[in-house]
Amino acid sequence: MSEFSHAVNDVSLASVPDDDLTSDLTKLIASNHQVAEQAGEASWNAGPLNQLDYFGFTTHPFSDAVNPDFFYGSRGHERALKKMVMTVEDDIALGLVHGMSGTGKSLLSLMLLHHLDPEKYRTALVLVSPGMTKTALLKEILRELLEYNEKLPAKTQALLDLLHDQVIDLYSRNKRLVILVDEAHFLSAGALHLLRTISNLETPQKKLTTCLLFSEDLFLRRLSHPSYLSLRNRMYMKVRLSGMDEDETVQYIKYRLLTAGCREALFEAEVLTGIHRKSGGVCREVNRLCHNALAEAFLQKQKVVDGEVLKNVLAE
Repeated sequence: MSEFSHAVNDVSLASVPDDDLTSDLTKLIASNHQVAEQAGEASWNAGPLNQLDYFGFTTHPFSDAVNPDFFYGSRGHERALKKMVMTVEDDIALGLVHGMSGTGKSLLSLMLLHHLDPEKYRTALVLVSPGMTKTALLKEILRELLEYNEKLPAKTQALLDLLHDQVIDLYSRNKRLVILVDEAHFLSAGALHLLRTISNLETPQKKLTTCLLFSEDLFLRRLSHPSYLSLRNRMYMKVRLSGMDEDETVQYIKYRLLTAGCREALFEAEVLTGIHRKSGGVCREVNRLCHNALAEAFLQKQKVVDGEVLKNVLAE
């Protein structure tokens, strides 16, 4: 060690007596502990640190997940479900459910999967990606149908032949194929014309397949083109999903809370009215507003969502 270093150390140690240094350190540590304890008390007063425990939920009631357990049968949803079931049971080739984004079309398709008797119907659910080609559509359908992972043919005609064989096999076992196509507005022109081809699989007595399409409203404008006339003519059943009215919106919110294990009134009446007014009764918008309102109430340590909480949510 250099003479300079020795000199610095001597000065530093000599300038602070041992007793004073120990006392200062003790006071600092005690002060830090006191601050930490006060912060802990101020943080939720040792209460629940998540919304599930705070509100007594078993699961999040307004999650964006498509969960059939939370299906609320509004008049519009019940009507759409019944019409699509009739489409299948009456051996109609094509059916269409359309509506603006967030009205519950995807959830309705899952409810149909649960509703259709597996002894009578073989279902295939296809989630369409933007621009899905006819070859890609065929492959998705066949992947749903085939019970083993085999390499699918590359050619469209070979895939169509394989699908035809599957349909005939189902018919021999007194079953019909039901294809549910979600986000159908993303299908390419070729894929749409393929659906018309699939709808032509039939016996002299009945159609052997039913395709149920779920799409946004803009899909109808596209179908109005003369090139889709034949496809439109095969759509015997069409139904539109729209927003719920105020009473349905209120019951929808209460139903989801109850399904999530909550039996308390978490939203003031005026808040329920405000949520309907702002959301237009569109399911996804209702879920978003309710989820954010509960999060805001949780952060403010309130057990009930009042007008001020909703105001804060709408301001963000």
